[in-house]
Amino acid sequence: MVDFTNPTIKETVFETLANAQNPDRVGVSGSMVESNVLHKYASYNYVLTLSSLTRAQMDNPDKIPSDPPYNIIARTGGIGDPNLSRFREDNQGDATVMERVFNKSSTQFNEKDIISEEQKVLSMGRDIYFNSCTMSSFPRPNEFRKHMNYTKIEMALEEPNGITFWAKCRAAAFNSGYLNHTTAPFLLTIEFKGFDSNGNPSSDVVPKRVYPIRLSRSSLRMNAGGTSYTVEAFPWTEFGAVNAFLFTRSKGDVGGGGGNLNGVLKIFADQLNNDIEDNEKGGGLRELADRYEITADDTIGKIESAKDNQFPVDGPLVNDYIFRRLVYQKNTSIAKILEDLVRQYKKYNDIEKIIKDRVEKFASNKGKISENDQYVDWFKIVTTVKEEKEFDRILKTHRRTIKFHIKEFKLHMLNFIKAGMGISVDYENAVRKVFNYIYTGENLDILDLNVEYNAGYYQPILRKQNPNFLKDLGLKAWRWTKSLFGAGTYEADELLPLSQYITTLTTESNTTQPDNDTTYVQQLADAQYDYLTNPQGDMVLVEMKIMGDPAFLGHDYAIPMKVGNNSTVVRAASVGRGLWDPQLGAYNFDNGEVMVKLNFRFPSDFDENEGLYKFNTEATPQFSGLYKVIRVENMFENGQFTQRLTMARCNNQRSVSKQLLTAGIETDGKDTSKRFIDYDPKPWTGTNTKPGTAGDIAGETAITE
Repeated sequence: MVDFTNPTIKETVFETLANAQNPDRVGVSGSMVESNVLHKYASYNYVLTLSSLTRAQMDNPDKIPSDPPYNIIARTGGIGDPNLSRFREDNQGDATVMERVFNKSSTQFNEKDIISEEQKVLSMGRDIYFNSCTMSSFPRPNEFRKHMNYTKIEMALEEPNGITFWAKCRAAAFNSGYLNHTTAPFLLTIEFKGFDSNGNPSSDVVPKRVYPIRLSRSSLRMNAGGTSYTVEAFPWTEFGAVNAFLFTRSKGDVGGGGGNLNGVLKIFADQLNNDIEDNEKGGGLRELADRYEITADDTIGKIESAKDNQFPVDGPLVNDYIFRRLVYQKNTSIAKILEDLVRQYKKYNDIEKIIKDRVEKFASNKGKISENDQYVDWFKIVTTVKEEKEFDRILKTHRRTIKFHIKEFKLHMLNFIKAGMGISVDYENAVRKVFNYIYTGENLDILDLNVEYNAGYYQPILRKQNPNFLKDLGLKAWRWTKSLFGAGTYEADELLPLSQYITTLTTESNTTQPDNDTTYVQQLADAQYDYLTNPQGDMVLVEMKIMGDPAFLGHDYAIPMKVGNNSTVVRAASVGRGLWDPQLGAYNFDNGEVMVKLNFRFPSDFDENEGLYKFNTEATPQFSGLYKVIRVENMFENGQFTQRLTMARCNNQRSVSKQLLTAGIETDGKDTSKRFIDYDPKPWTGTNTKPGTAGDIAGETAITE
């Protein structure tokens, strides 16, 4: 039996040798490839807990990951101590005291008696168990909410005796300071516990994951064995994306003048707030007015230039930059308006410049890349809602503050590559996860894999597009590409050729106020936006079921923002801006696109003489390579933790072997026009003394220097 206590020393298990300087990381020196930390357990189990969130925790989200769960409603293996929280009734303005008001009718229970009975049920710790939990999230732009998060959570619960789930929910919400339990925040906690191969218990291998949620829908079924519940939920950070908060309720306009982005967003938020105050509170439809806060990172729209690109559109005067005026109607998505404001920046419109800048950057680095260098600065819209203490007696719910925030988000450069060109780099040392779908012991994680190949895939090209774009990439980039692949036509991915068709372009995602018809820049940006938000229509899609890996179980996107301080510094739980959280050992879904490498290889036939599979006579290299993860489905059921990754293969990628990386010999650098000498490398013929490894794309051999 393989000992997984220290799996990094097993050369045959992982793609590369262990890095002696970091035992928890596998790969040659400089590699970022991370192992599945759950392999450190000989056996493990997960513990799911459903509890409530107190007002103090929601006011200080940084405390949520470290705080113990309060007012426990359900737990894997039984509740034990429910760890009840207490609130202060003497706080002025705390609406919880309303529950202590007696009804006038003496024939009915009063509110105090009802809550007291439900609090007794909660305090008894009556067990409700988790049968399963499925959490599906889209960690990048998607067709459901465009540049916003979209997550679905479904829990199956079992109660052996009684029907107390919603009674316990109401008491838990009340103990945490909320009257309306249907809109109160709750907490889903995931912990991993197990034993190493020596039988020693270990519970600190994987930090716990916490997901503040809102319970949205439930159903129950009773039988002689008890009650079964199906409960649907979504992260609290997506509460602001529900229809009640996402759409405008009157017409208006925003922009049309100077000022930075946060100044324009404050004007927009004030318009929304004034509309609620005048037309809803003033009209007697509500007792208390909700309030909007809309902010943005200071880095949104910025580029490396003297002007810093603070104003996106040229104004009538020299060095005058303004925001175009956007007119919106009632029932217009607030997220759509924010997207249209941000997309006025040239940083997100000039797609050809994005490509040119990337190619020139890699030309100067000779194909060597870091984790951050392979990404392009983009944006994402995140939300949260704060349930205030004041209680609206007309709407029968708490007053709310709804916050929208535009934050920086990293997209991989290959999202912007067009037909006829590509960026050939060494991705081996620039990914965190490598999967081997191979008929060997290297396939440690993949349980099932399905490939969908759309052979009729095309990219649109505008009639107005610059025909000299490829020539305009710059002499340095052209010479760099030529030094790697010779003077002939560069085929970025000959096994999966990317073609184009000519169109005048009609798009469903055009901006509210596009540029005039004399330029194609805005239309090209609209086409790029369509491509980014519809990833499942790509050329090669892979659905891969794997052994559960906590790396894809981050919780940064579920931690609420701080609300009410009018600050643009809103990141909770000290997440920062990195793509990877080393303390949590997980991707930060809110910071950037998740990229993995898949090595895909099937055997062709049996060797009749040896009785072994043949791998070298036939390969499927076109399905190996770099993939962007567009959906992560976490499944906890019957003691098993598995995940289903839906991925799209990046277009026009090409693996670069060490032979190609050293093909272009650099000169002294004084004459930049002759930085690399021309070199036409010979293609690999399969006759090298050392056979190519299963991880090499297109059969390229692992040549040693």
